Amino acid sequence: MEIAGKLIETLKKLSGLLSNAGFEFCLIGGLAVGIVAKPRATEDIDFLILITKEQEEPFQKLLLEHFNIMHLKQIMRFTNATIWRVLINPFADEKNESIIVDFLLAENEIHFKTLANRFDLQVDDIYIPIASPSDLIAIKRLAGRPQDLLDIRAIEEENTNQV
Repeated sequence: MEIAGKLIETLKKLSGLLSNAGFEFCLIGGLAVGIVAKPRATEDIDFLILITKEQEEPFQKLLLEHFNIMHLKQIMRFTNATIWRVLINPFADEKNESIIVDFLLAENEIHFKTLANRFDLQVDDIYIPIASPSDLIAIKRLAGRPQDLLDIRAIEEENTNQV
């Protein structure tokens, strides 16, 4: 299976698991840009998620029960973001294949607003919560990397009446 197919299958599985476990989250990053604007190449999955201290252990347990986890505890702290990076192998038959899943921890007003404004996209029998175009722009502005600036332009061009 090619990387795009693996990303979508992993996205669906993660979304279903997180929803069923009661986590507040939404898709952000390149896959979200591809949905609200135009598709672009990406090789990871980015979620914004609200995880309380009490939810950290159940969150880790959930991932460990349903995926072959290659790396679980990498926390990266930046000026405007804390990212919990998880490296998973979603398909046991492909030993060297892995997918990066970045969980941006909700910790400021922009993040909380994004979670409150998310919308659901149905893919097969799974609902995937996605950041609204305007909130996705706000998150991308916080990051400010060159790819984020390109993503902002694409979202604004595609959603001129909504942003």
